[in-house]
Amino acid sequence: MFLGTRLDDVQIHVNPNAVLQASVGPGAVRSLLHMRPIDLPAPSELVPAVAQTFGIPNLMQHLDGIRAAVEVRDFMTGHLAPNERGRRLLAAILAAHEGMGAALVWVPSAELLSDPEHLLDHSMLGIDPHPVLGLLNVRYIRLEGAPVGDELMDTRGLTAFGLPDLQCHFRGLPRQEVAALLYRNAMGFMVDGLQTHEGTVGGWSVRLEQSMAPPRRTVLDLRPPGRHSGTRAT
Repeated sequence: MFLGTRLDDVQIHVNPNAVLQASVGPGAVRSLLHMRPIDLPAPSELVPAVAQTFGIPNLMQHLDGIRAAVEVRDFMTGHLAPNERGRRLLAAILAAHEGMGAALVWVPSAELLSDPEHLLDHSMLGIDPHPVLGLLNVRYIRLEGAPVGDELMDTRGLTAFGLPDLQCHFRGLPRQEVAALLYRNAMGFMVDGLQTHEGTVGGWSVRLEQSMAPPRRTVLDLRPPGRHSGTRAT
């Protein structure tokens, strides 16, 4: 979803190489991408994304200036591999931003707000994140009532592509390293088409289970070995 201070009716033709086209305003073209003006989201709807969005200076000031919203939704994409769907969606987002000049991009499925100018920079995080840039987030979750030292991090965004999100319940490990591990593996699922598997990898236990943090969903749990594993109820 695009959030902006003003969004006039415009027509957008995405790069033909992306096999996508869309228009906003009279005579909208039906295609793999649907765009339409919508009501502004309620502030409560943005709370999860605000809490998990970092790196945007003066984020609240950006939100205070929002006056219009346009929804961007893809459809008829069940036949596409996740990485191809992500590439096409991101190409459409970038092309739409060039035509509209959006202030922010909000992806509810990833609980993430992004500066659209940063979406144009493929050097973000020091890697080439295409096609998950702006579509995938790694969250830090505060565990209520958990033993001191227990921490939880997970991903948001993969379920929208038919893939399980990842989670890691740990203690005594640097958060940045855990975040990088989750992001790297999520990238592997999206970009390289890695298959979900259960077992033990490098001493880490890998298995599908119900998520520890909402929303309730099946996730791939990456459990570190020994003393670095979070405390679980028996």
